[in-house]
Amino acid sequence: PGYFPELRTRTPCVMIGGRGTGKTTALWGLSYEGTYIRSGRNAGLLETSEIIGVYLRCDRAVSQTFSGSSRSAEDWQKLFIHYVNLVFCDLVLEFIDWAERELGDTIRLSSDSLEAVQLNLGLTSETIETTSRGLQKRLRTLITQLELAVNNNRPLADLQLSVLGKPLEPLVAAVSAATASIVHGKAIAFLLDEYESYSAEQQQVVNTLLKNSELDYTIKIAVRELGFHSRSVIGGGEPLIAPADFSVIDLSRLLIGSRFNSFAKDVIQARIDEYYRQTDTSNPPNTRILFPDLTISAEAGLLGASGIAADVRSEILDNTASSRVESFLASSTDLALVVLKYWAESDGIGLATAAERAAANSKKWESRLVNYAYASLFTLKSQRAAKIRKYYAGWDTLALMSAGNIRFLLLIVAEALRMSNEDITAPELVPVTPEIQTLASQAVGSEHLLEIREIDQVGPDLLRLALGLGRLFETMARDPHGHTPEVNEFYLPPSDLEQMKAAQRAQLEDLLRAAVQHSVVLRIPSSKRRDVLTTREDDYLLH
Repeated sequence: PGYFPELRTRTPCVMIGGRGTGKTTALWGLSYEGTYIRSGRNAGLLETSEIIGVYLRCDRAVSQTFSGSSRSAEDWQKLFIHYVNLVFCDLVLEFIDWAERELGDTIRLSSDSLEAVQLNLGLTSETIETTSRGLQKRLRTLITQLELAVNNNRPLADLQLSVLGKPLEPLVAAVSAATASIVHGKAIAFLLDEYESYSAEQQQVVNTLLKNSELDYTIKIAVRELGFHSRSVIGGGEPLIAPADFSVIDLSRLLIGSRFNSFAKDVIQARIDEYYRQTDTSNPPNTRILFPDLTISAEAGLLGASGIAADVRSEILDNTASSRVESFLASSTDLALVVLKYWAESDGIGLATAAERAAANSKKWESRLVNYAYASLFTLKSQRAAKIRKYYAGWDTLALMSAGNIRFLLLIVAEALRMSNEDITAPELVPVTPEIQTLASQAVGSEHLLEIREIDQVGPDLLRLALGLGRLFETMARDPHGHTPEVNEFYLPPSDLEQMKAAQRAQLEDLLRAAVQHSVVLRIPSSKRRDVLTTREDDYLLH
């Protein structure tokens, strides 16, 4: 994606985006293993990079282990600091071991640096390891011992706990000073995925590391929207401030419109090209050929506009003898007469009167036709039993529906191709009909609802929220008279929130936060300047 070069610098970054927006793939591609594979298993790309990325998924189970009522918040933070020191050092040593096994590069660390790491971890001089592999083995033993101590609630006084960052500093400095070309002069980048899994107090620990990061290491964070629980640091110092301390990569802003369309097209096309290469067939089709568009007029025809238009013509001719109206009817398409009916019902006038006004002012009618043609499509299929009551087809439409979520688009494309080609034995992919594109989109949406239902305790509430909003907006779209067409957004007026009880308001905001993080709704910041953590005064719509 276009933001990837920014991730490859030494500058700390926070990448914010919903599930499926490609955060994990981007971080993995930035890691040393991902970089190695992207380069065709050649060390050249690693040698020219200015950072060595080490990947860590922030595990919610670990986060919950370092919390609870059995200890004070201060004690839990001290334990978590020691845990972070151990894990970060282990990640660096794991890379050194990988470089030797995979590349045959020996990264020699000075004995002084190895000793400094261990002394800062509270080990005595009698137990000092003299090799990086020996130190790695010892660190993993310490991690296991710490986890057992935490689970068994051992007193803090019985544990040797390290100061945040102190064991890490000599280790990353020694790696950067090593003579091996793969690491010499480079910074270690700690790539933390699913940062929302850490509590606010635990995020303070990492925030402090980020704020105090030196040239020898940096931190890259991937977090779901509204998952950055805290920007504060340990000790109550100045909180993290962008862009002074880190750069923000907001995927909801960067992966929209033509940017996402172009990026997604490259992702899908690469898979199509690979399929054709494996099947030894030439001339792979592009995405626009595989997913043809559907004009509004054509869609109106598929939705039964001709029957409605015939009724409109008949009723108008029964109630007027105007030659101008007859000429208007003769030159009007079925879609135009559907819009005429829509307009007449909205204004509470008869069809003959509406036709007379349209015929008398063609310029005004053409403008009305353009403005209301799309909205009128939602009124065509009124029966709830219809399999398709609105078509969604064309590459641009599918990309727009995905709203920057590459995972959703991949699922829609895969399902559409499967449904379209399941009865075809030839290796060539055939264009997907508008009907199948629509049904594939419905299938992916339904599957997402089923996944939502299984999310911890909040899943059932999220499902009810999605179905309730969907029913509301469906009803408004099918009966659009008396309000703005195509209403699909909502917001929470601050005055209404202030009148709610504190517990109810907190419950509502927690639900909306979970809905945003799990791609149930999209959050659209209003024009007012606000912090990325807030949920108030934003606009929302179903994904």
